[in-house]
Amino acid sequence: MKILVTGASGFLGPHIHAALAEAHEVRGLCRNPTADWMVAGDVLDPAALAAAMAGCTAVVHAAGGVSHSQRDAGTMERVHVAGTRAVLDAAREAGVSRVIHVSTSGTVAVSRDPDFIADEDGPDVLPLVKGWPYYRAKLFAEQAALAAEGLDVV
Repeated sequence: MKILVTGASGFLGPHIHAALAEAHEVRGLCRNPTADWMVAGDVLDPAALAAAMAGCTAVVHAAGGVSHSQRDAGTMERVHVAGTRAVLDAAREAGVSRVIHVSTSGTVAVSRDPDFIADEDGPDVLPLVKGWPYYRAKLFAEQAALAAEGLDVV
């Protein structure tokens, strides 16, 4: 299986590569490649996504950044939400059979109740995370991924 990992040079990318590379052919997409398995590109660039996904059967979408500063809210929105939508669109166009969307605990595991046990069926977390640009963007990105039509997304 040929798998594309977005965010290949980030915090998770090299670990994802290491876990997959023994059994699969792995290509990484990142803005600044640091290894021979990586190609240069941005998740907001449809041409770069199309080229990176060519021949892939799965995508692990782990690209993004982390900031809790309000001044970075626009960047978090572009990278996480628009970037996720672009990856989903490119995957659909490329005929990719599965997209693994990497999210964060801030989309389900938050509560003001210290005894809260989180799962995907818990209450809407937006009222708690709306002031945190990273968590808000990851929540909207996850919602977009899970609502994607024509793709097998987890």
